[in-house]
Amino acid sequence: MSRDVQDSDLIVERGPGWLFVRLVGPVATATSGDDAVPPTDGGLADRVWSLLRTHHTQRLVLECAGIDDSRGGLAAEIARLSGRLRDEGGTIRVCGLPASAQAALAADATVPPLPSFANRTDAVVGRLAPAPRPPQGDTGSDQTPGGPRPR
Repeated sequence: MSRDVQDSDLIVERGPGWLFVRLVGPVATATSGDDAVPPTDGGLADRVWSLLRTHHTQRLVLECAGIDDSRGGLAAEIARLSGRLRDEGGTIRVCGLPASAQAALAADATVPPLPSFANRTDAVVGRLAPAPRPPQGDTGSDQTPGGPRPR
């Protein structure tokens, strides 16, 4: 896997079939105004899209662990990027997405469900954390641990 530090706030690694982009600084949003000034001409979505084109891939793992999304721009940028990738037949997987960004994406009807994976490996294989199990004895079926109930 090759590593290439692209910007001061993005670390880019190329793996077999995937581009891994780790956010390590403030999230660059495409909005204007005093609160969100992007470090480059475009927002995060535009910058990552350019990286995908440069690396000739349409499969992305965006690593967001430890990112402060107090301005709330991360979800909008991920939504933009997700839409572009979806239109091109690509895939985006996200790791470590802050709870505020997860909630914003879940509330956006234009964005298909975009789960946050625990780590890069889980994202590549599409393995989500197991769902909580129902309390013992409340399985909703007529099965007991030893087999079917006698009739």
